[in-house]
Amino acid sequence: MSTSAAVQLPSPAARAGALAPGHLIRALRDEHAVLEDLVETLERQRRAVSRDDIEAVNDSVFAAHRLLGAYREARSRRRSVVIVACGGGDGRLEDLENAWGDLLSEAERAASADLRASAKRLVAAGDQNRRLLQAAMS
Repeated sequence: MSTSAAVQLPSPAARAGALAPGHLIRALRDEHAVLEDLVETLERQRRAVSRDDIEAVNDSVFAAHRLLGAYREARSRRRSVVIVACGGGDGRLEDLENAWGDLLSEAERAASADLRASAKRLVAAGDQNRRLLQAAMS
């Protein structure tokens, strides 16, 4: 298990004292849920563009804007929780894996993997929407 210079390897006792049970998983799942909502909003936007439904496009833009605010909050919470769990670092998922490695529970690993997968889906959906909107505008 490797550790970065910025992330110290905390003891399990230090982690247990720093975080309430389930707090890390909750932070990971909350951010994941917001990303999934954003993906769904972008999918609705694509459907609205394909139907030339301007009202639905506008609704999806406003919904995405609200969700981006919720995402910033969820991301900030998750980063703070990861910093506490790791005893430092930048709050990245990599920090968590570097600091805890095999000590992460299966639920924590699954929540982290789900968050990564949602982030990838969001990037792909954003790219797809950008291409569709560019084509619709030309």
